[in-house]
Amino acid sequence: MMDIPKLHILRFAKDQNSIFGTIIDYNGIPFAVSLENAELAIPMDLYEAEKTVYHKHNYETFEIIVPGRVRILLHKLNVWKDSEGCIGIAEKFTYIKNIPGVGESEEGFTEFMQKYGKFPKIYVEISAFYVHNNNEVKNASVHSE
Repeated sequence: MMDIPKLHILRFAKDQNSIFGTIIDYNGIPFAVSLENAELAIPMDLYEAEKTVYHKHNYETFEIIVPGRVRILLHKLNVWKDSEGCIGIAEKFTYIKNIPGVGESEEGFTEFMQKYGKFPKIYVEISAFYVHNNNEVKNASVHSE
């Protein structure tokens, strides 16, 4: 029986449109960054995710199983407007036409699939540790945000 690996998304910064995070693999090592649409972000929790196909661009990925929501995918994107509730994976933070976003999504997503693509199912844990503009740190568990 194969163990189900976990992917951890640690949210650490947000503005009115975007939530920025780091992605930590099953060995506890950060390897990519995440971007979410702040208005449509899923709650912090531990979720199962199943392998599927992102039909819009025809590539394999994972769908996070979120009660009351459909097709919450992990996929390539660059700015919050590209997300309809999904979580974008990339290599670095950058600006796209003066909008805070993520860059090198092809590379970040490829690394993600090299690590997790061999599994039919994974766990995705989302938590937060926000640093605010005044450098105040707010720790948020999966039970509060």
